[in-house]
Amino acid sequence: MATPLQFTNLQTLRSCRLCIVCAKSTEAIQIKDNLHLHTKIAGRDVADLPPGARGHDFWLGNFSLHGKSNLSYYVMSLSRQGIQSRATEAAALFTILRPAYSLLVGTCAALGGQGYSCEDVIFGEKALNYEEGNWKIENGAAVFSADAHILKVGGECIEGFVQQAEREDWKYGDFISGCAVRMDAAHILDRVRKTQLRNVGALEMEASGVEALGIIKGVSDMGDERKGLGHWAHYKPAVRNATEATKSFVKWKLQTTIDEKPDISSEPGVILAMGYVENYILKVVQKLLERNKIDAGDGWDQGNPNYHPKANKAVYFDDSRFTVEAIYKEHQMLEVSLPGGSRSIFVRVKGNYVFDLPTTLGSSLSNHPNQVGQVEYFIDILKRRIESHENFIEVIDWDSFIALSEELNG
Repeated sequence: MATPLQFTNLQTLRSCRLCIVCAKSTEAIQIKDNLHLHTKIAGRDVADLPPGARGHDFWLGNFSLHGKSNLSYYVMSLSRQGIQSRATEAAALFTILRPAYSLLVGTCAALGGQGYSCEDVIFGEKALNYEEGNWKIENGAAVFSADAHILKVGGECIEGFVQQAEREDWKYGDFISGCAVRMDAAHILDRVRKTQLRNVGALEMEASGVEALGIIKGVSDMGDERKGLGHWAHYKPAVRNATEATKSFVKWKLQTTIDEKPDISSEPGVILAMGYVENYILKVVQKLLERNKIDAGDGWDQGNPNYHPKANKAVYFDDSRFTVEAIYKEHQMLEVSLPGGSRSIFVRVKGNYVFDLPTTLGSSLSNHPNQVGQVEYFIDILKRRIESHENFIEVIDWDSFIALSEELNG
């Protein structure tokens, strides 16, 4: 059975709308470093993932789009290169994690003589698997004729993005893929360009495995007789350039999409707020309404401020770090038991008020890439759900809590 942590991590990943997929772990590590990502969820700590996916690492991030829009995402890599590996793993993971968008980002080998240089970035919408097809005899020689479905990305045209960007090192081209990078790539690319993809310019190993927003690859070497020469000198710059291009493309592609009012019912902050109100707040209210006062040394009137964390950062309410208990102690709040019903409920009291810090925020959202946004969802739903008790319950911010506590000290 999955642990609470595994369920929380699954919920966090499902709330991320974009998945950036890399073919190699080295690419994923380079990209997460370029994006300054520090929060990692290990596959073994995610509920429902198939056994083969438990070795994955998911690096969490958040793109700030125009206005106040945010796009949560994660960066991950595949366990093996190749079309079959990518297709199988991606299908299993996407079925469980349900990202709205995905991008294949990394490095590739470019075709010489087509205007590409090492460290350029190639954006693509089409990919063909050169290993699906038939061998034929032409002029007495065996020739492989690719016969594959060309995958196309729907939506706005990547070519249009490249044109408007006016970057000489950003190129638009198609990809062909196989289970291994071929030393005869120039011949294969030339044949495919003449017969099926006129704009083909790059060879790599994963692109045709699954449809996505697109393919963004930095050129780390050339797919001809020069392949491998100077590869490592260009590898990191190629990944860095692909990362920069990805950020620009995501903001261009999704800034209008994110403006559409999304369905937030599955957001972790919303789910937490619903459970928090039903399983705690309303039960406390019921017990308080059943009694005029509670025997806690001194009498106190009914009132229940609920306050959200400083700067809306859930980490401040992470009970595992004893931060909540420290806050209660610092502000001299007395722990009181509310009897009645099937079980008693413990609350914190100061003066004429009952206070509560929702520790569920810290335990569930402190690793979320957009924890501030999720706390905002939590607050919004919480305020809506307690409207019928607005004369009895108040949601206050951190500064208001400090001011009220100081007032009660007097």
